[in-house]
Amino acid sequence: KGQVYRLVSMAWPNKKKAPEDYFVPLIHPVTGKPCPVPKRGWRYPTKTMQELLANGEIVFGPDEKTQPQRKYLLKDNMEENIPSVISYGGSDDDLLEAMGIPFDNPKPVFIVKQLIKAATNPTTNDIIIDFFAGSCTTAHAVLELNAEDGGNRQFIMVELPVPPEEPSVIEAGFATIAEIGKERIRRVIRGYGENPQPMEGVGFKVFKLAPSNFKQWEDYTGNNPDEYLEQLSLFQNTLVDGYRDIDIIYEVILKEGYDLNSRIERVESVTANTVFHITDPMRNQAFYLCLDEKVYIDALEPLALKEDDLFICLDTALDDTAKANLALQCRLKTI
Repeated sequence: KGQVYRLVSMAWPNKKKAPEDYFVPLIHPVTGKPCPVPKRGWRYPTKTMQELLANGEIVFGPDEKTQPQRKYLLKDNMEENIPSVISYGGSDDDLLEAMGIPFDNPKPVFIVKQLIKAATNPTTNDIIIDFFAGSCTTAHAVLELNAEDGGNRQFIMVELPVPPEEPSVIEAGFATIAEIGKERIRRVIRGYGENPQPMEGVGFKVFKLAPSNFKQWEDYTGNNPDEYLEQLSLFQNTLVDGYRDIDIIYEVILKEGYDLNSRIERVESVTANTVFHITDPMRNQAFYLCLDEKVYIDALEPLALKEDDLFICLDTALDDTAKANLALQCRLKTI
């Protein structure tokens, strides 16, 4: 009919399988045999396919072994979106399948690497944040880019603990999307594929948003003596029941304005108490922390505390005399 066109695939464009009506095979007009149907089905239902056939807009191959294609008419497509400046499209389905990570529509690592490379410097400890982490493609890209150019970029991935929609993903052991992302980061660090390349000296930390480990003071406005006494009890024991030391340590780290990547080291020279030395290498700052129910002043002598050193402990771990003596040696803060 004198129409200019090119041939395009009629395969179902989405990752999920199409309805059954989209799987009806087309019959080759010469051999009379059914042609192959795309893996996820046709792009159109049977009624539309019949209309395209009637209009002569479907082109068959020499026999039924070739999947039919549709005519993409120039007159109906005179305007097009500007193509990407990066010559790549699609999603990394094959890559994640090779890694054993189930996730629909993962962002391409290649594109994310290009964007990060353009916006960061490998020598300046840049931090890349992704507030919609998903399967953690961004973390994957940062790790690979650092391995390629020797950079020291860091990443922060944020993801809600929402359950995946696909039952098969849950059956694979992933209760939330966040768990998928964490496992992907682990496998990138360990190496994957036919020739895995483990990343030496690389790791990451996982934090979950949670309530404070310190009991919260509430303004007393009533006349109930029991309620008033309950509030006063906060001064005797400020920590919630069942707390973990590591949770308290990180909460104090945040309260002191330190980085979550701060080093936490047990001071081995102090034996009568458990004392941690927390160092923030980015700010060149440090402090000591002890969560024991009782702190022995004599046991702290190996620390050789100075006036500028910060020592933090439970308020109930020292009596008034011990507090006064320790405050003369260093900056004392109780919690």
